[in-house]
Amino acid sequence: MKKLLLLVFTFSFIHSIINAQVLNGTFEAWNSTSYSEPIGWSTGNQEAISKLGIVPVTEVNGLTGSAVRMETMVIGNDTAQAYIANGDPGSATGGVPCSQQPTAIAGYYRYNLPQNDTAIILVIFKSGGNVISMDVFKIKGSGSQNTFIPFSFPLSLSSTPDTVIIAAACSNLIDNVGVEAGSWMELDGLGFTGPTVAIPGSSFDAWINESFDQTLSWSANGDVTKTNDSYQGNYAIKLTTVDYGNGNIGSGSITNGIYSNNGPATGGMPFSQTADTLVGYYKYITSSTDSANISISLTNNGNWISGYGIQLPAAANYTYFEIPINSSSAHDTMRIDVNSSSWPYTQSSAGSVLYLDNIVLKSALTLGVKNIDLSQSVFVYPNPVSDLFNIHFNEMTGVNTSINIYDVSGRLILSDKFSTPGKNFQINISALKEGIYYCNIYNGENIVKKMFAKN
Repeated sequence: MKKLLLLVFTFSFIHSIINAQVLNGTFEAWNSTSYSEPIGWSTGNQEAISKLGIVPVTEVNGLTGSAVRMETMVIGNDTAQAYIANGDPGSATGGVPCSQQPTAIAGYYRYNLPQNDTAIILVIFKSGGNVISMDVFKIKGSGSQNTFIPFSFPLSLSSTPDTVIIAAACSNLIDNVGVEAGSWMELDGLGFTGPTVAIPGSSFDAWINESFDQTLSWSANGDVTKTNDSYQGNYAIKLTTVDYGNGNIGSGSITNGIYSNNGPATGGMPFSQTADTLVGYYKYITSSTDSANISISLTNNGNWISGYGIQLPAAANYTYFEIPINSSSAHDTMRIDVNSSSWPYTQSSAGSVLYLDNIVLKSALTLGVKNIDLSQSVFVYPNPVSDLFNIHFNEMTGVNTSINIYDVSGRLILSDKFSTPGKNFQINISALKEGIYYCNIYNGENIVKKMFAKN
């Protein structure tokens, strides 16, 4: 059943087509990506979905039952991390119990490895928390093997362990050399030879379905999720600082620019105003003196011009904040960066949680021809929408109701007029491409602007 939804916060009531505004600052619009994970293993899927919207580790048919497929995917300068692991090889934490001393790791694989690329299998044995052996097996430039064949690699283990970590990748993610799009490797039936050692999930027959929600118009790093605990509307965004082990503390982070594997965030939203104020609401839960932070970077043609920011202290309930912006130098872009903890991160930072909602530029709230708030009297639904877009007024309208739909660049995409009075109107948008759109709804002299997602 269709439900009336106030799609997103009403940004402004203005005669101009598009003012500078924070896209999806209400965090109402999300994409949900479904994927599967092999039970007993972690993968690079969630990170790849978050950054690139792709799934590099998948379930395929194996010798019997299923196998795991890792494929190197490259978008622009970013590479999806196609790997599996039953612990954290980077910090040598986690893993599974192992009280025997095996002599080799064996299994079945098939692959497509161009000349410059190298697949790897990594085996780390530990005892009492200390690494006692580490073997890296490289399958380099082996061409294409389209049927599963057996492999066996000898281990250098010389004493009895208590834990083993196993990892594999279809490209050399350790040295990051020769990585090529299209490289892939599939594994099945992993096991040790010599003394029997059980490896949970080694047959890759058991998988679990997962779903990852990603907010539209924002990029995320770390623990960033959708939450129903909102200030207004259906959703807000939740950023959590996490202790990943071995001193690795990570802040939940978002930007309205783009994160890159090769450096900090870049880009942002068009913005040329000399003075404005970014406002919004936050809630911050922390057990320490930690603080979240929001920073603003103004750039011109990619060059940094000026910056502004605020630290957010603990707040048990949603609290209003403002960040004034005043720049006399020419600029064309604003990037907003948010972190759930302030650098440098410490052990006490872990567990800090930031809730954020209704981020908007104050100019979008105050510029207008009439001091009339239509945000609670005009509803558009559903969101996201695939074909029929509905507009509902609480009060009967006159004969001059119309709608203009724009893409994110401000280009007029679709326009429609309604010649008879009414409360309910409908427009067919099935021909539009997937993405984010704005609509100006005109009712006499009043204008209300809303944003929606087309799927």
